[in-house]
Amino acid sequence: RIVVMDLEKVSFINSVGVREWIRMLRSLEERGVELRMKRCSEAMVHQMNMIVEAKGRAEVESFFAPYLCEDCGYEGSMCLDVAESLPLFRKMDAPTLPCPECSGTMEFNEIPERYFLFLEDALAG
Repeated sequence: RIVVMDLEKVSFINSVGVREWIRMLRSLEERGVELRMKRCSEAMVHQMNMIVEAKGRAEVESFFAPYLCEDCGYEGSMCLDVAESLPLFRKMDAPTLPCPECSGTMEFNEIPERYFLFLEDALAG
């Protein structure tokens, strides 16, 4: 069985929430359920980067990342598809994206080596 969870709306998760999340991941794994996470919010990415168990054996299909447009100063959280951008992620790079405000070029606004830690399994494969 496969369960797909959309995590876009998770804007904050505290230590109690992380503990319960890890319990749920373990329970799904014990039942033989494969978890796929899509549209992981930046809050979830930060938790998965700090606490390995917060990702468990789940597959991350897509996630939000901080972007900045140098042309107009717009900052936004943009959704990246793992499979589509995997070659860039393996080089510790991220795609450039069109700015929704001025159509300029938005650049990834974080340190790749730190932000992409949670992708370790995908990057190794």
